[in-house]
Amino acid sequence: MAKSQDSNLSADRKTFPCYYPHDNLSVGTNVASFRMVYDIDQLLHAYTKEWPPANGRLIHLEGTDGCDGYNPSQAVRYEGETYHYVRMEPRHDEFAYWSVPFRRLDGSRWEMEPALPMLHFQDPFVATVDGTLVVGGVSVLGKTNSHVFFETILLQGESPASLATFARSPLNMKDVRLLPLENGRIGIFTRPLGGDGGRGRIGYLEVDGLEQISAKGMQQARLFPTQPVENQWWGANDVHLLADGAIGVIGHIAKISDGGRHYYAVAFVFDPREHEIVDGPRIVADRSRFPPYAPKREDLVDVVFPASLDRERGELLCGVSDSAVGILEIGDPFADYERSR
Repeated sequence: MAKSQDSNLSADRKTFPCYYPHDNLSVGTNVASFRMVYDIDQLLHAYTKEWPPANGRLIHLEGTDGCDGYNPSQAVRYEGETYHYVRMEPRHDEFAYWSVPFRRLDGSRWEMEPALPMLHFQDPFVATVDGTLVVGGVSVLGKTNSHVFFETILLQGESPASLATFARSPLNMKDVRLLPLENGRIGIFTRPLGGDGGRGRIGYLEVDGLEQISAKGMQQARLFPTQPVENQWWGANDVHLLADGAIGVIGHIAKISDGGRHYYAVAFVFDPREHEIVDGPRIVADRSRFPPYAPKREDLVDVVFPASLDRERGELLCGVSDSAVGILEIGDPFADYERSR
């Protein structure tokens, strides 16, 4: 497997400040006040009333050599084939990670692609902006017995074979996602930790071009005016520009209870002009809709980490229990919103 020229993505950061996720640190001077209103238990009540079918299936990843493969990226088209980056690591070492390109063979089988570079970060994501491929992921800078320090790395290039780092997030920020807007600008979703960011709250900003994306700018992103309740968190995973200029967001919402982590896929519509959620959120997938599979750890059994939505097929691609890749038919969660406009 070819390694990226940027495989040691954080080598230039020799030291990092002692930032702990729950320190009382400001997320930025442009943060709006917010209300904590979204509660997983209430969202689950509405979700389970519909009794969604357990119609998910797991993707067979060929060439993993016993490693866990999970939390895939959005699709990348390259030389007539469809690829996804997949987070891979040994079962008992989540810090020995790579994002590895897999070629899609059919609806249930993907094959590792040794001719393309793998990237040294977790939880890969993909966007295309003005014809430029952008690939990002989370790079761990260091850890202690109780804390992990990380940043999001952004790479750009003409193809998966020619990527180079061009931007980094603030310290301890995950779930950065971007998309081109109808006004020619770039929308960026952020998720700071600590201070007003709590355990993980979503923010948003816009820039005029990729060259304007910076850690300082992301630090200044305004938080959504409505957020999850205390001790719950969320983040954006996949973003879609809708017909009226609003943004359809597939994300996750999570909590810790009964000794385990519980992650659910959610969908909502965000209006960037009004800076508010105008539809949702609602849960669209949970772990019970996928077949059984051994989790990475016992506290990760009930985890679904959404990756990307194929609106045309109504299929949601997910990481499952931090050990597998799954796909689930959910329909298009933004179709009713668009029809109502």
